[in-house]
Amino acid sequence: MKHPVDLKLITDAAFWWSSRGFRETAVPAMVCKEVMDHTVPPGAVDLRLEGFDRDCVVASAEQSFLQLELDGELSYGDWMALTPCYRYETNHDEIHLPVFLKLELFSLPEGPDEKEMQTAALRLATKFQDMFFDIRGIPTEIKETTEGWDAYYRGIELGSFGVRRTLRNQLYLYGTGIAEPRASFVIQKHSEGEIANFA
Repeated sequence: MKHPVDLKLITDAAFWWSSRGFRETAVPAMVCKEVMDHTVPPGAVDLRLEGFDRDCVVASAEQSFLQLELDGELSYGDWMALTPCYRYETNHDEIHLPVFLKLELFSLPEGPDEKEMQTAALRLATKFQDMFFDIRGIPTEIKETTEGWDAYYRGIELGSFGVRRTLRNQLYLYGTGIAEPRASFVIQKHSEGEIANFA
């Protein structure tokens, strides 16, 4: 099966993260131009989808949470939400798709310390390792990046974790709860013993 999307894997991941204190919530599918501008990385190809009144379709639930925080509708705590994600990819293959599903983790602490937050990002990446192993028995490795930490399995990135600031200059922690169909691809190929090193 090409590009399988496993609802059970997503719900299992959501249950796993909820048992670790992350609360699911409804999030906006559209955000204002300012939120989109705030989250476009320097040098990135910006192919945003605009909708009603110049609002933009979210490229990840991280933007949805930033909109809620900007509007004063997000309280402190650990949150998660599932949305489609959009990425510009120069080449498409089994693990690089223009659209996928991601369970996004978003932590908005009260009175955070930036150094402590960086440590918390690494802890979140380590929890992701635990989650992936607990659900499917597949080990991953954590690599430090210029922005935070990424979780990999044999060269395939499965999740990213780090610290950023909201439009109101609040520190927050972001991370991947699960991403589909990439997670299913890794699980399928691992079980078949056929996975290549994509590093």
